[in-house]
Amino acid sequence: MAYLGLIEGFYGSYYSDEMRKQIMSFMHKHDYSFYIYAPKNDGRLRKTWDKDLSADRYSYLHHMAEYGTKSSLQFGVGLSPLNISLDYDEHKKQYLQKCVHNICKDKKVEIFALLFDDVKLQCSEIGQIQNTIIKDVMHELPLHIKKFIVCPSYYTFDPILDRIFGTRPDNYFCDLCSAMDKSVEFFWTGNKVLSDDISVDDIQKANALFDRKVFIWDNYPVNDGKKISQYIYTKSFKGRYNLEAVTAGHAVNPMLEPKLSLISILTLPLIYKNTATDDIERQRESYIHKIFTDNSDTVLEFFDEVLECGLDNLNEHNVSSMLTLCSRYEHISEYKEIKDFLNHVYVFDPDYPDTE
Repeated sequence: MAYLGLIEGFYGSYYSDEMRKQIMSFMHKHDYSFYIYAPKNDGRLRKTWDKDLSADRYSYLHHMAEYGTKSSLQFGVGLSPLNISLDYDEHKKQYLQKCVHNICKDKKVEIFALLFDDVKLQCSEIGQIQNTIIKDVMHELPLHIKKFIVCPSYYTFDPILDRIFGTRPDNYFCDLCSAMDKSVEFFWTGNKVLSDDISVDDIQKANALFDRKVFIWDNYPVNDGKKISQYIYTKSFKGRYNLEAVTAGHAVNPMLEPKLSLISILTLPLIYKNTATDDIERQRESYIHKIFTDNSDTVLEFFDEVLECGLDNLNEHNVSSMLTLCSRYEHISEYKEIKDFLNHVYVFDPDYPDTE
C-alpha cells in the first residue's frame, strides 16, 4: 500500500486545532497514513528554533500527536532551523540536538523532518555543512522515530530556486549525500516547484541524484504564494501514475483553505489504486455534492471561474452572488472558506507574523 500523507508546510495563516482533527479523520478514511506538522509561520520551528520549547508548545504537539494516533495516522513534526548552515559550530549543534530531543521525546511523534528549504545560498560548501547537520540530528533521534526525512535546499530541478536563492553548487547533491545512512530520506517536489505532473522518469532521475528513492513533497494543491493565492485548486490530481515502486512516500502540501483542500486531496489515493479517470472525477463530484447539495452546480461553476480568472479578475456580479450564498451557509466550513477567499483573507502577505 502506498505511503501517502499530508505535510502542513505552507506560509501564512495555519490551521486551527479543530480543523487539523477534522483533516486527520478524513485522511484515515481515505487511505492516508501520516500527518506532518511543519507550518512555516510557527516561529518555534523556524525563526526562533534555538529557543527552548515551552511547556505549552510541547503539550500542544503531544495533543496533536495523540489525536493522530487515535486517527491511525503517524504524526510527524518538521523543523526548519533558519540560517543554521551559517557558521554551524558546536554551540549550534548543541542547541539543535536539544531542540530535536524536545520535539521527538514524545513517543507518539513517529516522523521527524529536517527542512533546509527556501533559504539563501550561504556558501559553496553548503552540501557538506548540511551533511554534517543531518548526521548530528541522526545521533539524537530516539528509536521510536520511524521516518527521518530531509528537505534539501534544492528540492527540484526547477531553475527558479537558483534565481531566487542562488545558483546551486555543482557538488551540492554529492556532498549532501556523502556516506549518508540509507535510512535518511529526501523530499523532492518533481521537475518544478509546482509540478503539474510527476512521472516515473522524473522520479528516477531524482533517485539517481540521491542514490535512494526520494520522498515526494507535492505542491498541489498549495496556494500560499503571491500568484497562486489568487486561486482555489479543487481539480483532481493529474498524472502521478505508477509512483509507488519508485518513491519512499508521497506528502501533499494543502491549500490555506483546509476543508476545500480535501476536494482534490481525496483523489490522490485513487490514482495510486489505478482508478479510472472517469471514476475519479465521479467520486470528486460526489464529494462536492455531499457538501454543497443543491448548490453544487453553482459552486462548480465558481471553482472553474476562479481557476480561469483568479481572484482579482472575477466577475463582480458573480462575486456578489457567491458572497450572498456563502453568507446563508456560513456555518458550513467550506462556504466560510469561499467567503474568506473572496474577502481576500488568504491573499499572500510577505509580512504575515510568525506565531511564537
